[in-house]
Amino acid sequence: MTTTKRDLAKTVAKDIGCRQSLAAQMVDSIFVAMREALIKGDRIETRGFGVFEVRNTKPKPTAR
Repeated sequence: MTTTKRDLAKTVAKDIGCRQSLAAQMVDSIFVAMREALIKGDRIETRGFGVFEVRNTKPKPTAR
């Protein structure tokens, strides 16, 4: 099963008792902040959830 941003917004709205449109803005805001931090090269650590960081990888070999 796949959870979408809309599903997350519904859950947030239900949990805190706000409108779904406000919860959707909050979810979007969190993802934007995370994306900007990762672009800057920062590491995001959320205790009990996980760690997000950009890693350098080797380029894939060119096709022949």
